[in-house]
Amino acid sequence: MSKKFVFNPISLEFELKKITFKQFIKNFLTHTFVSLLIGIISGYLIFYNFETLEQKNLQKTNTKIAWNIKFIGEKITNQQKRLSNLEYYDNYIYRTILGLKTKSSYYYAIGGSVDRYDINLLQSNQEIKEYLIISNYLKYKLRSQSESFTYIKNDIKEKDTKNASIPYISPLEKKDIERIGSNIGIRFHPILRIPLMHTGLDISAKTGTPVYATGDGIVVLSGINNGYGLCVKINHGYKYQTRYAHLSKIIVTDGEIVKRGQLIGYVGSTGRSTAPHLHYEVRINDKPMNPLKFMNDIPEEQFQQIISNSSEKDSFEEL
Repeated sequence: MSKKFVFNPISLEFELKKITFKQFIKNFLTHTFVSLLIGIISGYLIFYNFETLEQKNLQKTNTKIAWNIKFIGEKITNQQKRLSNLEYYDNYIYRTILGLKTKSSYYYAIGGSVDRYDINLLQSNQEIKEYLIISNYLKYKLRSQSESFTYIKNDIKEKDTKNASIPYISPLEKKDIERIGSNIGIRFHPILRIPLMHTGLDISAKTGTPVYATGDGIVVLSGINNGYGLCVKINHGYKYQTRYAHLSKIIVTDGEIVKRGQLIGYVGSTGRSTAPHLHYEVRINDKPMNPLKFMNDIPEEQFQQIISNSSEKDSFEEL
């Protein structure tokens, strides 16, 4: 039993007040309960209203992840727009210009399963799930688009090669052409005095006038060829062949690869020829074609002038 002093206002002195054991126990339990209650309330307030350092870091991480998800979503949207533009140009511009078939929507819809490492993420967040599915879809669309552009690139390359190979220009420079003689067709042979097929175009020019290849190709003959005299034959591929006859000199050899506009020889009068000129032939599948249709570099006015200065009776050879 403890002692307790209390102040007496009448005597103005502290007087001893005795506390019983029962009162002591009661006071102790009261103080203990109040302290415990204060502790519980304080702990509750601290736990639910004050974040720990780990919680703060976790909150920062979540905020950063949310921002990154939003950023990735914007990037995916932009990539979708860019890919759609590529698909449009591919299908409706490039393929239209090149004369290729347009691709069906099925071609663009080719996809595949989600990558294995994406499976767990698909279960974590609906927004992440949607982005992963779109990303996976874009991956396969990009692959198909890349294949399509490769096909277009190869087609352009093939067309460029073909366009460069097909005879397109005059074998002589415009300024060197004096007149046009016999063209392809039946003509009256000047020696035999009977109608015979003439397989090319006779172009009058001075001896030594440069002669040029009219398309890319490979030389398959460079030498004397019966009535053609000194002759050059060029295979251009795509079933085209050109012949340059009655030359005075040849400067290419068999097997040589030549380019359009490359010098191959000079005008002459070798073989069965009565005057200096170039006998020029264009053949498709070995069938003689009208060479005038392949001389696209001569202006219309000059071409008509050459024709008017020529005579249907002009013949410079005796093939």
